[in-house]
Amino acid sequence: MESKNNTKSLLNCISQACYFDYIFDGWNNGKIGCISDHSGQCIYRFYDKYKDDKNKENPIVAVGIVAYWLHHRKNENRITTIFGPAYFSSISINKQFEDYTAARLVQYKKTFEQKPSSWRTDIECEFYTKYIIPNERKLNRQSEALFEYITPADCKLVKELMKEYILFLQAKQKEYPGFVPKGEGKKPKKQKKKTPEVTRIVDIDKIGQHLNRDFNKKVYLADMKMFLEQHQSDKDLARAALLIYNSRYFIKKDYNSFLAWYKDFCVIVGCKYHEDYLPSALRKLLEKQKKKYYFL
Repeated sequence: MESKNNTKSLLNCISQACYFDYIFDGWNNGKIGCISDHSGQCIYRFYDKYKDDKNKENPIVAVGIVAYWLHHRKNENRITTIFGPAYFSSISINKQFEDYTAARLVQYKKTFEQKPSSWRTDIECEFYTKYIIPNERKLNRQSEALFEYITPADCKLVKELMKEYILFLQAKQKEYPGFVPKGEGKKPKKQKKKTPEVTRIVDIDKIGQHLNRDFNKKVYLADMKMFLEQHQSDKDLARAALLIYNSRYFIKKDYNSFLAWYKDFCVIVGCKYHEDYLPSALRKLLEKQKKKYYFL
């Protein structure tokens, strides 16, 4: 057994040859055992040193392009590469992508050719435009089980491999005439017509008539007019009416209740009157309005 202190990448401790068990005690999750493809079908499992060698008890950690790459990648550990495909020569990533995809296409054709509709189907087009990418995404997710065994740097490399293989397949996909990527070629949705904002003209002097002499009308009425004419909900305007009514500058004798004042206020500012907008219904967000109408 070898500890992880003697290796830079834990990927180098994964057996590349089939039926070769390299027992390792330095996996990132602390487990002791080997990661190997006993079946030779690009299905890597973790074989715990202390468990019986039965597939149902050994979790799958890598499949698909990740498993194929583990067999063929350049590996600095000559022990795990012995008798493996990369022992004699390393294969470029592009060649790995091409060869793996070609093998998957052969498998797909063997299955699809038995379907009654195969005589009128472009099987290769179906493979590239409908089947391979969703299937490989699924296998990539399954291969994420490998991450707990390897280093963060190894995980980053494997994720990059997954991403690049999908990009490779997407480039292949575009080679087929008539293929339209998802989301393209659809008729644009009709945009809903926006309700035009109400242009409000407020006769601010009518409001100023109900504010006493202590209120600096020359300075603050213009600000109040600007705030009241901004686009806002009827409820926010009702809150503004309440702030004016509760202000120490408001002439209380002019109105015997808030609703009486609010009714006239709606006429002045040109908004709809809501008889259920009692002071208790306007408390929410009232503090926010107070900051806006700081001069009241």
